[in-house]
Amino acid sequence: MTKRRVVVTGLGLVTPVGIGVNESWKNIISGVSGISTITKFDPTNFPSKIAGEVKNFDVSMYLNSKDARRMDTFIQFGLVAGIEAFKDSGIVVTDENEGRIGVSIGSGIGGINLIESTNDFCKITPLEKEFLVVTSDMQTKGRGRQGKKWISPAGNISFSIAYLNDTDDVPISLIAGVISQLAITKALEVKEIKLKWPNDLIYRNKKIGGILVEKEISGAQNKTIVGIGVNLALDEKEPWWGDLKSFNIESSRDDILNNLIKGFFRFADGQLFNWKDSWNLHCAHKNKIIKIINNELVIDEGIFVGINSKGALLLESEQGIKEYSSGEISIEGIY
Repeated sequence: MTKRRVVVTGLGLVTPVGIGVNESWKNIISGVSGISTITKFDPTNFPSKIAGEVKNFDVSMYLNSKDARRMDTFIQFGLVAGIEAFKDSGIVVTDENEGRIGVSIGSGIGGINLIESTNDFCKITPLEKEFLVVTSDMQTKGRGRQGKKWISPAGNISFSIAYLNDTDDVPISLIAGVISQLAITKALEVKEIKLKWPNDLIYRNKKIGGILVEKEISGAQNKTIVGIGVNLALDEKEPWWGDLKSFNIESSRDDILNNLIKGFFRFADGQLFNWKDSWNLHCAHKNKIIKIINNELVIDEGIFVGINSKGALLLESEQGIKEYSSGEISIEGIY
């Protein structure tokens, strides 16, 4: 490989000791430390409570609010450092030289708070332990059943857990609903979190969360991936969407996540014995009239009387009680 000499003509810095070359260098030679108490999350339960955080970072000086909202903070840091370096270099872009200008980027780690899809990340990540847990503050390409998009803005919960199993007999979508209902109820000390068959979380007749279960073949076993999204606070929402911003969600988000993880651990240890009874108890539409929808057409109507041990919907009508498995069907008449 032929080595080529390069010349550095501009510098840009976004660091714990300053934004830009001048501020950073001034603080370095003055002995100003960039290490301080962690402010990005509550470090109370961690042995180390200090870090080198970037301070006084105002992205609005460089990017408009629409573009900034779509980027994780580490991307904003990189762009601002690049903009600073470009200005420092004095390069003038012209029609003649624009084809010779490009960008080379390297990142050790980043995007912990933003991810396209926590389920997709689980798919491509090898399982090195019994469970793989992925959480994100913001999800840009999440999805629900039947290909529905699920975009989770910053400040909400995007959670996925992956594990290997030998059987498909367990209705994990409904079990995940029970785990989620208990996790939120315990964290917020609220009794109004309900379940909608087969995979929705309900609060005051509004959808506040959803569950998506996906399967991947991993050798002789199935890799089960359970994705859970919870709306903590939404600025824009459809009429049937709700959130939990009436609660102290800033301090409760980590509690909900911890409860979710503990719930799946208990399930794996065989401690979630009465999940069916718990699901029926917290169902939002138990003993109510519902409609069964398939391909946007109503195919049946009756009273929802509960679920069985396989997670199938039990519908009572003049013809008796029928069973419906999830598949491509959904129910109407709840929101």
